[in-house]
Amino acid sequence: MARNDTLLKKAAQQVEGLGLASPAPLLVGVSGGPDSVCLLHLLWRLAPRLGLSLRVAHLNHGLRGQEADEDARYVAGLAQALGLPLHLGQADVAAVAKARRLSVEAAGRQARYGFFAATAAAVGAQGVAVGHTADDQAETFLLHLLRGAGLTGLRAMERRSWWRAAGQPPLLVLRPLLGVGREETLAYCAAQALQPRQDHSNLSLGPLRNRIRRQLLPLMAQYNPRIREALGRAASALAQEVAYLEEQVDAIWPGLAQPQGAGVLLDTQALGQLPPALQRQVWRRAWMSLEAEPELEAAHLEALARALARPGRRHLSLPGRRAFLKDEGHGWLGPVEAAPYPLPTLAGEWPLAVPGETLIPGWRVEVELLPSTPEGFGKRRSAPGWDWGLGPTAPLMAHMDWRSCGGGLMARGRRPGDRFQPLGLAHPKKLQDFFVDAKVPHPWRDRIPIVAAGERILWVAGLRLDESARVTSSSREVLRLTFHLDSRGRGL
Repeated sequence: MARNDTLLKKAAQQVEGLGLASPAPLLVGVSGGPDSVCLLHLLWRLAPRLGLSLRVAHLNHGLRGQEADEDARYVAGLAQALGLPLHLGQADVAAVAKARRLSVEAAGRQARYGFFAATAAAVGAQGVAVGHTADDQAETFLLHLLRGAGLTGLRAMERRSWWRAAGQPPLLVLRPLLGVGREETLAYCAAQALQPRQDHSNLSLGPLRNRIRRQLLPLMAQYNPRIREALGRAASALAQEVAYLEEQVDAIWPGLAQPQGAGVLLDTQALGQLPPALQRQVWRRAWMSLEAEPELEAAHLEALARALARPGRRHLSLPGRRAFLKDEGHGWLGPVEAAPYPLPTLAGEWPLAVPGETLIPGWRVEVELLPSTPEGFGKRRSAPGWDWGLGPTAPLMAHMDWRSCGGGLMARGRRPGDRFQPLGLAHPKKLQDFFVDAKVPHPWRDRIPIVAAGERILWVAGLRLDESARVTSSSREVLRLTFHLDSRGRGL
């Protein structure tokens, strides 16, 4: 019993140190396993002394059939025995993983914390306490290490942290047992006759975390029997390093970044002058401001650093349908669908008046017929006129041989299977391949006007003419097309 009293004192010290606001209820996330059951029982015993108002929350992930249903019934019975309110949820984690292209573990975490956040908001809870132990901390440290994480990832879990996700209220997450070993929670449950559930999926060596738990950590324990404590100390030390870097970011953030739409606008010139360690922390802060999951990994941070260091315009695709767009002196980080592209998707077909002026969504198209061929027309190519992040750098202009165009000009967006022969090339090319070679960001490709005559593409606006439309010394009439940005055309 003395061992249980020691664990109770540990939990009391941790809870008192977490600064809980006692009038508001506290959710306790309970899976039914030994760690979370131990946590719930400890908090239940401490509640009268510490003034805690507890509520039990359990999510059925829909992954283990009858076994998962029995877990839910066990948690419900435990909550009833302790006289605590219960909140049960159900999720199809496999479907979430498939839809969001996540691992089952990552999808389960999103679903679980999303459920906790929604429940906490509904009942006015101050946060959720979860049963992560020192063993979980060691596993998480090694998991992040094997994936090449930096300082932020290697600090693993914190006793008090915030979970944020787009479209969800922020959630305070508390881990009172982070300094407690799994053997201690098992012993406590046995002493209290709690009989927690066992998740047999933890026996599988398929998930990397399970292999770390069942293979790697026991092997490391042969070199250091107290390896879990050692990894916990390393994580704690790194958390202090990260806290210092966060303080530095706090001081410079207002001058580096400002919200823009659903994303954040960054002063890339100033950011590029920071030491690499501070740069990475700024990227993490910007990513966190998006409430985005999954988290940025080391490979993503390296790609952002390369984009920042290279001159000119850059576009980088990131996890969770996020993107980074860079121009000279500034960059934008945020959801692809909310990127500051000033142009709408060009849908439908829009006949062009020749000569004359035509309004289409986002554009005013001016078409002129020139009676002669000024010197140099036959040698000019339609120069790129796009800033991948800001839109057209100037009105987009091209000159074509009117007789070769054949009449019936229209403006439209791209279509599957589009092909044309870019000016200067000997053979036709798929428009998709042309966009890839020209480094046109994917989100822009439906926004670039295509000028066509029937099925024949004559001009990819601002990028390249078709070889058949080029002006030569024998051209009698020259067609000048100019696309001007025009808000009057929007939404038509």
